[in-house]
Amino acid sequence: MVRDFILFDYSTRMGMSRSQARNVDARIAGGELGASYRLSDQWKTDATLAYAWGETPATTGRWRRCRRWRRAWA
Repeated sequence: MVRDFILFDYSTRMGMSRSQARNVDARIAGGELGASYRLSDQWKTDATLAYAWGETPATTGRWRRCRRWRRAWA
């Protein structure tokens, strides 16, 4: 568990962007997998896949879950 994690909330109302930061306790885990392949002496390709998982306590006292996948290649 991470204590004093800074959580940013972003919202838009009537065309105006708003952000708010607050300290919360959080549970965070994740992983990343990457691979690269050399095509020739001058060319190389890369690919990564990352997964992040987290929970933050909602105002109700229950934990709210968030999951995110990220893919990248070059």
